[in-house]
Amino acid sequence: MMFDPTREVPRLDLCQQLKKLGFPQETGGFYWRKFKDGWKVDYIPYISVVKRMIRQGVIVKAPTFIELWRYLPKKFKTPKDKYAYLYIKKENNMMQIEYDIFTLSYPSFYIKSIYPSELDSICKICIWLREKGYIKFNKEASDDNSD
Repeated sequence: MMFDPTREVPRLDLCQQLKKLGFPQETGGFYWRKFKDGWKVDYIPYISVVKRMIRQGVIVKAPTFIELWRYLPKKFKTPKDKYAYLYIKKENNMMQIEYDIFTLSYPSFYIKSIYPSELDSICKICIWLREKGYIKFNKEASDDNSD
């Protein structure tokens, strides 16, 4: 079986959402790249090439599992000063990633993502966390998100 890079990164539409939310683009690695016949995943290791292609508007960073995972906090504080904890399980070939508060006295603060692709699930959760202000997308912030 040949290596299929599209199985190593989230879908293009999710990567475009990450970009709009400030996900780092100039890191090298996998990118969705616009070709004459459509978008395809390409590996671009050289930052100088990446910067030029970003200016041209022909690439979007396509983060791998590890690049996304480092932004997922193990826990975060909700608006009511309770902690929501990361919970992951896999059932019937579906990855379920959720944050929940494990107390009976608190109304559930619950977010979950179920996609056939683990990467799409993690990506969707990262998008939600960033939109709500629970995480930041930059190199320094990834360590701060690891509470």
